Amino acid sequence: MPLAATVVPSHAHEVRSTRALVTQARTTLAGHARRHKVVCAKGWLDGVDRWCLDQHGLLVVVPATDHLAVTIDAQAQAAVGAGVTMGRRVHTVRHGQGRAAWIERLETAVVGITGLTTEDPSGTPEPGRHHHRRDFQPNRLNAVVVRKWTAHASGPAGKTVFLTHATVDQPLPPVDADDDRSLIANGWITERKQPWSRQPPPQKTARAVRVPVMFTWRLCPLATA
Repeated sequence: MPLAATVVPSHAHEVRSTRALVTQARTTLAGHARRHKVVCAKGWLDGVDRWCLDQHGLLVVVPATDHLAVTIDAQAQAAVGAGVTMGRRVHTVRHGQGRAAWIERLETAVVGITGLTTEDPSGTPEPGRHHHRRDFQPNRLNAVVVRKWTAHASGPAGKTVFLTHATVDQPLPPVDADDDRSLIANGWITERKQPWSRQPPPQKTARAVRVPVMFTWRLCPLATA
């Protein structure tokens, strides 16, 4: 069920809409439910937004970009096993029919790491805030490193890293949360738009923008139902 939407120029970065969308969604749910977790794709969140959402009591889970220092730090700690909490799950999948049927065991292995301080942008947005200053106070961040996802193993250092302020004593829930986000992003929205052929909108007016946006927005829950 869509809770919030915004229309922006195609070149506008996603991160500029994060807090506006979260605020709109909380207003939509007011009196009915309380949002307690935000799960974002890589492009939707920076350190300041994550810090602000955390201050409002919203847990955040977001995949880390590969080149970030905090990503490299988390992978290094996972590789040596320093201060990590293990999470492991095995489930079976049946393939084939009748006598040709066979069972495959799929394993997921992750590690949780606490107290990371190597993400410079994470924190308050006041001017002049920089990690080289003597009075710099880094905000501690947790991470979950995925060592093995079903049949794909990435070694002790893992490959995918999720950043979060949530507790990682049980590191599997943050990974499951992002898996749900991935299903929504790739199955619920993207795929649902493919079967319908829409004609180009009319001239570039506000109404021309709203028509296809609202059509797609309302079509998503209808197709999902």
